[in-house]
Amino acid sequence: MAARRRQRWKTFRRQAEGCAGWLATCIASLLLFAVNVTICKAVYEAFAGRWFPESRIQVKQAVLLVAPAVLLFLQWWLWDLAGEWLVNHFFGREQSDERS
Repeated sequence: MAARRRQRWKTFRRQAEGCAGWLATCIASLLLFAVNVTICKAVYEAFAGRWFPESRIQVKQAVLLVAPAVLLFLQWWLWDLAGEWLVNHFFGREQSDERS
């Protein structure tokens, strides 16, 4: 039972590999990074007066570089967790239906 689930998961993962998969991943990463930079810039501008009264350009550059990268990491991590959960959930349902 577990071996069949792992085999299905490996088959599903193999379908996402290849040139088109990598291209889609790169495009999605660039779009997410651009959105994250926009969000972080808006949040920084809104709260810069409170957090950094003597705001220096180095602080702004550090925040606008590190924060979007951390957000991108968290987004991909959550995406991977959601994908694994959905695949396991749906494959688990198929297997329980086969037993009935």
